[in-house]
Amino acid sequence: MIAFLRARADGEGAKPAKAATLSRILWAIGTCHRLFKLDDPTRDDLVALEMKALRRRLGTAQTQARPLRFKGAVRDPVQEPARGVSVQTLLKACGSDEMGLRDYALLSIAYDTGLRASELVAIEFTHILPASDPHSRLVAIPRHKGDQVICPPLSGPKTMIVWTTKGTTNAEQEAQAGRDYRQAA
Repeated sequence: MIAFLRARADGEGAKPAKAATLSRILWAIGTCHRLFKLDDPTRDDLVALEMKALRRRLGTAQTQARPLRFKGAVRDPVQEPARGVSVQTLLKACGSDEMGLRDYALLSIAYDTGLRASELVAIEFTHILPASDPHSRLVAIPRHKGDQVICPPLSGPKTMIVWTTKGTTNAEQEAQAGRDYRQAA
């Protein structure tokens, strides 16, 4: 087992494996052995010490993905135009048909609230509540990690575009004008 880990870390037969990959490989080998009621070679103390040494040698820091900013990497967020992949570019790419409006609403709410995908798709229109500011809304999250009741704010009427609206020619302009397509119950 130790020779196998060292070989994978050094890249023998394939590209060198990182510490996280070696941990996943060990988990898979151990799980298979336990499923078939065999002795688990990954639970040996020497294997644990070898993994510790490999983590020290290979490093465990993972490369973090770059953040998705509203206008991208800019020096002056007010004056400079958006560039690169940003929320603003993604919103502009949404069409004016029903699917485009749906995508616009989901992207806006996701950016405003930082919700996970499962929490985002569980939102219904009745979960969007009025706030003290007439140009913003609150959203009640029905299912949230930790089962807490949270109501993060939405940034304004543009977020309120609902993809079920029919016959809207330019929904973004109407949303900027402050028109909501439906009232929250």
